[in-house]
Amino acid sequence: MNNVNEIHVTELLCTKELNIVSPLDSLNVVFSNPLRNLSGSSYYVVDERDILRAVLSEADLLSFIGEHLPGISRFSLSSYMDNISTVRIADIARREFPSIQADSTLTDAVALIDQGYREIPVVDSKGRLLGEINTQSVLEELVRYQNQGMILECV
Repeated sequence: MNNVNEIHVTELLCTKELNIVSPLDSLNVVFSNPLRNLSGSSYYVVDERDILRAVLSEADLLSFIGEHLPGISRFSLSSYMDNISTVRIADIARREFPSIQADSTLTDAVALIDQGYREIPVVDSKGRLLGEINTQSVLEELVRYQNQGMILECV
């Protein structure tokens, strides 16, 4: 294999466990299970058939919380956090998000990364979540091919 158009994104899937939640889960799941030691900084909302329905990133979560924080005193913060944890993740997660098909190539992944996406969910033809790729996995693959003296032709 000497061309990035021959490298499929399934070869770049991150090996860490994904942050997967149900559409019915509340933000309490996020607050009780922080993103540490897991892949990426997004929660993937999948239904009972493993179809990816929405994505909640750290930025989305902070934006939602930030919209509600002005005017809250430190005395009411505890009560606020109790109430916010009852919000369903699916209600604030993005339903429009970038994803990439499993049969896509490294070139396709680089195009999405060039648009500013750091983590990209990989789905099959039915929309089932298979994993994610990220900037690190793409760069590692490019470096691996460079170190092997392979010709990298991005068309």
